[in-house]
Amino acid sequence: MPYWLCLLLLLSFSFNVTAEDDFRVLNGLKMFKSILQADQDIRDKNNPDNALDIVFLYSRDVKQAEKLARSFLRMGRGDKKGRIRDMPVLVHLMTDLSQISEQNISPAGVFVLDRLNTQQIKEVASYGQNSNIVTYSPFPGDVEKGIFSGLTIDTSPKPFINAAAMDKSGIRIKSFFLRVATLYEPTR
Repeated sequence: MPYWLCLLLLLSFSFNVTAEDDFRVLNGLKMFKSILQADQDIRDKNNPDNALDIVFLYSRDVKQAEKLARSFLRMGRGDKKGRIRDMPVLVHLMTDLSQISEQNISPAGVFVLDRLNTQQIKEVASYGQNSNIVTYSPFPGDVEKGIFSGLTIDTSPKPFINAAAMDKSGIRIKSFFLRVATLYEPTR
């Protein structure tokens, strides 16, 4: 096979992975907001200003992270934009979980914007379970590693929830949401 053809195939493969990641992240933002709205205890997770602090973890491009944060805040119609259950949403862009304590916030949820290694995913999952908050990653395999929720794609994207993480964290999700979700139940 000619060198240029191999290079073209490799480049097209890398672009497809990025396009799939972008698709997963954009669909994931919508599901993340829906999951937060379905959290029966979300009103107890507000900050002193009665707003919800949401963390977006990123590792690559801050400009892309800012763009996605703006997209998240624009979701909804009319006065629902930038709000979850009538509470304003504040998005905090972070590259590491340690920044949460540095900024002295108690987030209501954490969204993973970029692929992280297994150790980082387990840290996010553990943080969410210990803090009783929704953690969300749109990337394959992360729910199985302990992240509370993600998405699965059959004919269309669907919520994917880790039942063990839900039990450990004590997060109570409305039943209508659980009926449409695919539950992942780890084997012991």
